[in-house]
Amino acid sequence: MKKKKRLIFLVLIVAAVAFLYSASPRLQAQVFVTLHGSRIQQSLSSGGGIPAHTGAKAFNTWEGEHNMTEFILDYRGSCYYGCYYSPDDVPLAFQNTRTSLTQDEAGNCTWESFGNYGKTTRIKQGWYYFEAHF
Repeated sequence: MKKKKRLIFLVLIVAAVAFLYSASPRLQAQVFVTLHGSRIQQSLSSGGGIPAHTGAKAFNTWEGEHNMTEFILDYRGSCYYGCYYSPDDVPLAFQNTRTSLTQDEAGNCTWESFGNYGKTTRIKQGWYYFEAHF
């Protein structure tokens, strides 16, 4: 009987974690960076491409004053969620547009342009979470 209760408990825990993961785009981005960040950084710094099987729905490299490689991890309606790698460790607006960022005391940055808006938050050195609402 104890084994059955433990199995049910384990199933409930796994279901709760899966729900939280799917419900939280920021958590998805943190997990993505933990699982794939180092490998992506190494590949990009050696002139290679993006490693296969990262789970990203799409990725793009955007050049500018500070380059970025952006990974779309989820989209819901007209909102995109994901993370990006900034080799210069600089927060940037969605798709590296020349939109100014406003930073709060906690280091979170927001942007707004033509009714569109978004935010970006540092995950770890060189990696940022983003949301873009259109």
